[in-house]
Amino acid sequence: RGTGTTAQTQKRMPLSAVNQNKAPTQREILKSSKASVASTTASSRSCGDGMCKVGIGAYFEKNKEDPNILNVKSVLRGSPADAVKCIAVGDAIVEVNGVSTHGSSLAELADMLLGYQGTVVQVTLQRKTDGTQYSADVMRGITSSGR
Repeated sequence: RGTGTTAQTQKRMPLSAVNQNKAPTQREILKSSKASVASTTASSRSCGDGMCKVGIGAYFEKNKEDPNILNVKSVLRGSPADAVKCIAVGDAIVEVNGVSTHGSSLAELADMLLGYQGTVVQVTLQRKTDGTQYSADVMRGITSSGR
């Protein structure tokens, strides 16, 4: 155990590089050589046990009017978040697996959303358009995009 294996550094696209009219694919993000930001949940993190944690393929940002609220900034084309067909840009994330996200940092949210490939995370969001809440079960993982 602990034989000196080193984790490879993941290269991710910063939020500032995301075009709001066309979300990048996971492939584009993984190819990017730009520095990472805490709110990205599309790529994986090493867990030290040889397994990687992956996210749902969405970016989040602090709400401009209330920094205790985190909003969906973009959903990656072909990602698990895209596959559930209900998560929309601007919606507020309210809970992850029944735990409130109110007052959470972007890094804390990323830690809540990350998990092993193929596991399910339940997210509860609130629509920007009408304020209704909805939940979605999202399978974590990196999926290929439709190009």
